[in-house]
Amino acid sequence: MFDVQCFGNNSNLLLVNNEEIYLFNKINNEYSVYQFKHSCEITSAIFLEHKHLIAFTDLNKFFYLVDYESNNNITVKKSFQKKAAKLLASRDESTILLGDKTGDVYSLDLNDLSNSEFKLIMGHLSMLTDMKFSQDEKFLLTSDRDEKIRISHYPNSYNIQGYLLAHKEFVIQFDIVDKSTVVSASGDSDLILWDLETFKAIQKIETKSIVSNMENEGIDRFDYDFESQNLVVHTFRSKFLLHFKYNSHDKKFEFKKKIDFDHQIDHFICLGSNKYLLTNLSDEKAIFFITALDQIEKNDSVLTELCNKLNSQIKIVKPLEVRNELEKNYQSYFKAIINNMDDYFQRKQERINATVGKRKYTTSSSEQDTAKSKLMVQ
Repeated sequence: MFDVQCFGNNSNLLLVNNEEIYLFNKINNEYSVYQFKHSCEITSAIFLEHKHLIAFTDLNKFFYLVDYESNNNITVKKSFQKKAAKLLASRDESTILLGDKTGDVYSLDLNDLSNSEFKLIMGHLSMLTDMKFSQDEKFLLTSDRDEKIRISHYPNSYNIQGYLLAHKEFVIQFDIVDKSTVVSASGDSDLILWDLETFKAIQKIETKSIVSNMENEGIDRFDYDFESQNLVVHTFRSKFLLHFKYNSHDKKFEFKKKIDFDHQIDHFICLGSNKYLLTNLSDEKAIFFITALDQIEKNDSVLTELCNKLNSQIKIVKPLEVRNELEKNYQSYFKAIINNMDDYFQRKQERINATVGKRKYTTSSSEQDTAKSKLMVQ
């Protein structure tokens, strides 16, 4: 697994590289780096800023809490049943939710870890792709491979408020725009802005109308920055980003520009209102670099320091294999359309053709006895 996330108003950067976790903690405009190496591949991770803990899951289906300030001491280890897909913490970090690959979501009380275990609170019938709380945390929003977003009451998540239904492919990601609006992206290459009160689509943006089909094989990632209201979108295997701006008065996104690069973008994350960290997994090594929607400040020493530390300390073995794994994971969300009727009729015709000229009419012994009896009667 390879992933990069920002926490705490973009002051903390959490990077996961297979079995390694790196935390870049910004204090007084300087980044301190904490590294943790696990015994097997990590499948999901988040940073709990107030508790000063890193929560993560691994391929062996264990959940861990690590105190990065105390020599990476593992404070909690708990088992769960299926491979984890997502972790989500409540705003006060009292509860953590774990969504697994089968679509089930479990809750864990972080304030009473010695007496609590993961408790099933809801489930999808398909693979879970994303989950987030509403702004007031009264609802839990979850998306899946079956083209839908489910809105459930929280913590009584068995009580379903409604569904958001308009995508033609899996919902890869969604984000909260404001208390009544959500934006989602899909493998169908569309962005949809939703009204949470009516469950209706307010706006649908077909990114294939902005870039040609040859350049657009579905949206694989976007980043919405609540402060600046910038929405930046990346399509699968592309060398560009699409910049949109949210107009809160008209409740719609406006397309601003397409930002081209010389190489494929394998990952990106917003570091602030205008600046983004991009990752390119090239033939020889991973390259991290900073870009901006407008001109970046020439003397931004803080971001320069962060970029230098990333490029010097993050060593990704065989980066092309990491890229291939990211692409394979994305493609696995597309459902295979199997049409075996043509194959069936072809095999049937081949059998018929193979027997032409070989069949001869024969009468059974019962038919012969019947014929004899008829002659005797006559």
